[in-house]
Amino acid sequence: ITERKRAEEAMRASEEQYKAIFNASADPLLLWNSRLQRVDVNPAYERVYGWTREEVIGRGYEDRGGLSPEYAERRMALVRRSLAGETCHVELESIRKNGERFVAEIRTIPFRHRGEPHVLTVARDITERKAAEQALRASEEQYRAIFDATTDGLILRDAQLRLVDVNPALLEGGAE
Repeated sequence: ITERKRAEEAMRASEEQYKAIFNASADPLLLWNSRLQRVDVNPAYERVYGWTREEVIGRGYEDRGGLSPEYAERRMALVRRSLAGETCHVELESIRKNGERFVAEIRTIPFRHRGEPHVLTVARDITERKAAEQALRASEEQYRAIFDATTDGLILRDAQLRLVDVNPALLEGGAE
């Protein structure tokens, strides 16, 4: 009996530790069961998406709350793929409860719990990163347009004075 009680206590301590880690994550975490129902979500999910735990536990996307069928189906397809054993990684436009849209990096990871397949979904709001990438692309395009359009011949060299780029005006002039 004592050995069994120790094993039960060790199991409870382990579950408490994993629950603490789950709740401490800065990224939204969702657990799905094989019946395509959310089993648990962490506080970051509530904060980022705006739905409370009570509003989503035990549900899939059957009550979409105004979300399009395509929105729900893309996410459920990821869960189904992971229930079949595949780890998935995608970027999707997501919607908060208040209707605000944002870009999310979504990872789905298959695992087994009590003999049943489950899926851990990890989401990350990458809206700011995507905006910064777009701004950098726009800046690079602007630089390239100016570099290519100037009538003066330009040479770009790196720190070791190796030739990196020349503009069309330089090539047309035939000099280096």
